[in-house]
Amino acid sequence: MKFPKRRKSNLTGAIGETYFQNFVNEALGCLYHPVHQENDFGIDGYIELVSGENVTGKLVGIQLKHGNSYFKNKTQYGYKYTGESKHINYYLNKGLPIFIILMDGEFKRMH
Repeated sequence: MKFPKRRKSNLTGAIGETYFQNFVNEALGCLYHPVHQENDFGIDGYIELVSGENVTGKLVGIQLKHGNSYFKNKTQYGYKYTGESKHINYYLNKGLPIFIILMDGEFKRMH
């Protein structure tokens, strides 16, 4: 019998996004709004900033990259990430800050 496949990359992405959503809610005290996969053109979600109990309406875009391979290009200031030009153009035209978050496979490092 044939069945749909859930590839390791799908599982890794789901685990990374769940971990990050918990981090945003618990450690930052903000709200995380994931983007559904069919609408993901380079942004995985948005963090909505919260000040005290006030939900401010201010958003930042998030692109998550999960895996040890993203930590191979260390620089003086962190790690170098080289994305595709179509995504860079999308980020630059978005009209709000975009953060690319690198997470290692064991969730011990996040930059």
